[in-house]
Amino acid sequence: MAFVIGSIFNKIIDALDNRDTRLDHLPFTSPLSAIVVATSYMYFVKVGGPSFMSRRKPFELNNVIIIYNLIQIVLNAALFLYGLYAWWNYNPNFNLACEPIDWGTNVPAIKAAESVYYYYCLKLLDLCDTIFFVLKKKTGQISFLHVYHHLVVLIFTYKAVGWSPGGQFIIVGMLNCIVHTIMYTYYLFSVFEPELKKNVAIKRSVTTIQMIQFLLLLFYFGRPLLNPDCPLPKFFLFEVVAQNIFLFCLFANFYYRNYCVNQRVLNKAK
Repeated sequence: MAFVIGSIFNKIIDALDNRDTRLDHLPFTSPLSAIVVATSYMYFVKVGGPSFMSRRKPFELNNVIIIYNLIQIVLNAALFLYGLYAWWNYNPNFNLACEPIDWGTNVPAIKAAESVYYYYCLKLLDLCDTIFFVLKKKTGQISFLHVYHHLVVLIFTYKAVGWSPGGQFIIVGMLNCIVHTIMYTYYLFSVFEPELKKNVAIKRSVTTIQMIQFLLLLFYFGRPLLNPDCPLPKFFLFEVVAQNIFLFCLFANFYYRNYCVNQRVLNKAK
């Protein structure tokens, strides 16, 4: 047992020693900050938040959520456009099949690392989704899928900042920014038009777009994973592929339960 614990500890130390430190001057880049954010999020969602709200009425947050959705739309669209700009100006020969990470201190390398960091900041902001659900006492929407998705994406994005800031992994953020721009636009309009929340066709389309995203990323990362000549870290590629498979299955199960099974029940009730 002591040998196993020692081996795990040594691997953690080695991983921290090999962490990219070019962006350590920026907020939320230290391993401790990531641990604090993740544990605080889980504590608030599962313990602190429900306890705080147990004797209180739900907060009226419509105006806050409108502003939040607008911020998300602008930031996600801006980061996507920034990614296109950086791609076009700094790395026009980007190899979609296998793009190695540039660990240098030249402008293109730093811009690539910064774009991954900015994407990580967006994932920190995404945690507000769950916080709003807690404050509005919408506990039914805080499902395993919701919490797991937010937490695992946050962890993987932080790992990208520290251990794979750029290269092949930049496309993840760009694709996800498109998806989130669409998603938060729907959320914004649904605040003004509550009937949209009951529109099954739109909700199904949003879920479908998210599922397509996972399939695209599965194919995109599967190619360098299966390519022995690609110098990208194979274990991290395997983790990303495995997580996209798992997330696709979770979203597919959500899709089936909400848009197939429930629709059959409604049809029988007519």
